[in-house]
Amino acid sequence: MNSLVFIKGILGTDTQPALDDYGQLIPNGVIFLNPVDKRAIEAALQLAGENGTVTIASYGKADVAEAALRSGLAIGAQQAFRIESEIKNATIGTGIILAEAAKQFEDYDIIFTGTEAIDDAQGTTGSLIAGALDLPYYDNVDQLTKVGESQLAYQIKWEQGIINGQLDLPAVISVDSTINKPRLPSFKTKIAAKRAQISVTKVEKVTLITDNDWKKLVTTVKDQCMALLPERQPAKIVQFDDKQACVQMILAAIHQQGVL
Repeated sequence: MNSLVFIKGILGTDTQPALDDYGQLIPNGVIFLNPVDKRAIEAALQLAGENGTVTIASYGKADVAEAALRSGLAIGAQQAFRIESEIKNATIGTGIILAEAAKQFEDYDIIFTGTEAIDDAQGTTGSLIAGALDLPYYDNVDQLTKVGESQLAYQIKWEQGIINGQLDLPAVISVDSTINKPRLPSFKTKIAAKRAQISVTKVEKVTLITDNDWKKLVTTVKDQCMALLPERQPAKIVQFDDKQACVQMILAAIHQQGVL
């Protein structure tokens, strides 16, 4: 069974964490593979058997994507591709870009993703891929077993309960963080991954959805993100000779904002 696994590299820090002016973590060059993506790779490896293949692909900054891909190769994936695209607002419609890349990989039975990335926990990538490719989508998959040449038994774990069933391939599957325990890379596989060839796949235009739908997608996501930000008020500078009056004014402003 052949699988295509989309993975993501995460920027982190190994020293005292520092935040920028907007409260975002300032990375210091440490890159690691999104944890649940390791489980997606492991699920693919378990289904591959002796004759199957596991191909991994990553989209993002070249150094971040390559580091994630080499980590995936060290776990056991056989092929790695870095996805490039200069499409405007491509980062917002990542799932569509990945679907466009998947069109260039014809030999796969399953597309795997993790449920969400720990640095951007939206969890929409898998559904966007499935929608663009017109494939069935299964989210939060907690168990996966091969029951036929093109059929799998699955278990989905939600807050409301557990769903069991069978699915026909091809399909897009987003795995949950509890689906398995990923294998650890050995010294030999780490060295092989470091030396491995990573190919580049380019996505130059969006073909799976219309231009109008693409504009709606990126505009909607951007507007939703902006709506979460508090409205910025212009700065107010007041000078007081009386320190007590200054303190009272500040406290009144804090109470007005509902902080206290």
